[in-house]
Amino acid sequence: MRFEIFTGLRLALIAIDKSVAKGFRAETRAILGLAFPLALSNIAPFGFLVVNLGFLGRQSATALASGALAYGLFTLSLSLLAGLDSAAMAMIATARGERFRIFSAVRGTMHQAVLCSLVSCALIWSVLWWCEPILIRFGQEPHIAAGAGETTRTLMWALLPYTLFKMMRAFLGAHGRQRWPLFVVVGGVLLNGCLGYVLIDGPAHLGLRGAGLATLSASTVMAGALALVLVLDPRMRRYAMFRRWSAPDRRSIGDLLGLSIPISMTMLLENGVFYAAMISAGLFGEAQLAAHSITMQMVSLAFKVPVGLGQAATIRVAHARGAMNFAAAERAGRTTFVLTICFALIVASLMLLAPTWLIGFFIDTSDPASAAVVSYGRHFLFFAGIFEVSDAVQGGMAGVLRGYRDAKIPMLLAALGYWVLGLPTGLVLAGPFGLQGLGIWAGLAVGLTAVALMMVLRWKHLTALFRVPALAARASVPAG
Repeated sequence: MRFEIFTGLRLALIAIDKSVAKGFRAETRAILGLAFPLALSNIAPFGFLVVNLGFLGRQSATALASGALAYGLFTLSLSLLAGLDSAAMAMIATARGERFRIFSAVRGTMHQAVLCSLVSCALIWSVLWWCEPILIRFGQEPHIAAGAGETTRTLMWALLPYTLFKMMRAFLGAHGRQRWPLFVVVGGVLLNGCLGYVLIDGPAHLGLRGAGLATLSASTVMAGALALVLVLDPRMRRYAMFRRWSAPDRRSIGDLLGLSIPISMTMLLENGVFYAAMISAGLFGEAQLAAHSITMQMVSLAFKVPVGLGQAATIRVAHARGAMNFAAAERAGRTTFVLTICFALIVASLMLLAPTWLIGFFIDTSDPASAAVVSYGRHFLFFAGIFEVSDAVQGGMAGVLRGYRDAKIPMLLAALGYWVLGLPTGLVLAGPFGLQGLGIWAGLAVGLTAVALMMVLRWKHLTALFRVPALAARASVPAG
């Protein structure tokens, strides 16, 4: 009898293990299926940046530094707008999980998000137009600030079409139609590369201004292509997105802003601390600024994959939450955590083992004039490789928390980790301790690690809160 009991328990545990493994594999396929095109879509602005900075780097270190400052401002501005499409994605996925008035709810969310993006872009443009004197006031060399201003005054107009593209991408992603954005992104990056060759260093030879024109043109084409998809795709046509415009609704806008503003502030706090680090590196000379810019582009490019995983998790968690399936929401968060760590380990290994090869994508490492930039870049990539796991984890878990509609606490955690711990530590190491750029990157490692740990603890707290109603709901289902 005792043998039979133990045998039954063992078989039950084996069945549970198989069930858990099967659930993990299914969730992994679902998240990767969503995350792959979303990550590539996120890479688009950094594809623009990497390609255009590559052309600018072939001209001079000054052009590279000016372009990096301009694209840094562009990325910072996108952070302010990113909360809108992230909030819209979570709200659309939740509406689809609830299956209540889905067409009107989704259409209204999209229209209010577009309205908010128009107003937000107008406000950001009014600041970016005067970026040159702002950069000079923050200690940047006048000739580098002048080049950054020339680029920004063309590049800034790409904010609106690219934000609209992200809105439509969020709409399609929440419906599992992520292939169209993938095709459009690949085409947009290729178009930017062709235009960049012609306008920056090719026949037109417009230099810094050509970089802005290339990105503006590619972003406009991408937005137009996805608008065409919404009109022609039979499943998307049912929403009548362009035929039935929703009037401005105070309640819908309030719900959207209540979720999007903390998300935008969280992204701004992170990208802002990286931009502050870039400004600080500029205080130590052109070589360190160029090396910092190169390293930053690699870190930012790699970060788009965890962000894509986080966006996929937002959709999966929000959909499960709308359907009151909290066990599925917890499984999506756990799977995202594992996937982000696996990706980060691969990227960190590359940064630590092949730094010179990576730097060679931006400058000629065999040129004696680039020796200082290469030397600083190798040291900066060492610290980037150390904190890559932390950076990936906090990016993925932030997306998981958004699926739970949790945005305010992550914003406070980001403020604490980046601006209270990370940046002050970096400035102290860079100045009083004399480490300069190395100290700044060490401070970034401290801040990112702190935020990653706090995000994981916050997620564990939320899953514990939702686990009780999940068990109660399961117990209330009649057997058979």
